[in-house]
Amino acid sequence: MKMQEKSILTDCLESIKHVAERYQEAAFEADHDHVRDTLQDIMIDRVEQQAAIFSLMHQMGLYETAEAPGDRIEQTLAAYRKAAEEFEARRQAADEHRSPGS
Repeated sequence: MKMQEKSILTDCLESIKHVAERYQEAAFEADHDHVRDTLQDIMIDRVEQQAAIFSLMHQMGLYETAEAPGDRIEQTLAAYRKAAEEFEARRQAADEHRSPGS
């Protein structure tokens, strides 16, 4: 039974990941703020579902992960923080470009 559970949960995990990616893609291409916000909300829901399935699989021993060294975790977090800051700066610049004088 465990193999069947793993197969079903793996399929769910991959399917929800794929769906989340499609919502993200649609949100990127949306031209209307309300549509974009709605698509992003749906995408976040799917990402949370994916995380819940991953967590369940991990708890059941169906998805094993290696423990990362602490310094590697900090390096990765720093890289993502830097990328997020750069993205936010570009987003703010784009917003200012769209609505000059605001």
